[in-house]
Amino acid sequence: MRCPCNLVHALHAMDCSLLLHLAPRRFDGFYVYVCAALLLKFAAKLKGMKFQELVVFIQKLPTREWKVKDLEELLAQSYVYKTVFESSPSHLA
Repeated sequence: MRCPCNLVHALHAMDCSLLLHLAPRRFDGFYVYVCAALLLKFAAKLKGMKFQELVVFIQKLPTREWKVKDLEELLAQSYVYKTVFESSPSHLA
């Protein structure tokens, strides 16, 4: 079963909401950990890219073929990061 959402559009919507509606102090919420998990998932590819390639890659993440399990794993990893790091506010500084 394919992922029932387009993750890129969902993340873009979260970006807009975060930037337009949330106070900066709320930026340390779960969304930060989702972004971290997503970046770490593609870290090997991202490290070898030039800046322009990186921007294009992030704008069109290869998530079209993701299944629900892939999204569940990403969210689970995000939760692990939140649980481990949320009591250490200096990691966001």
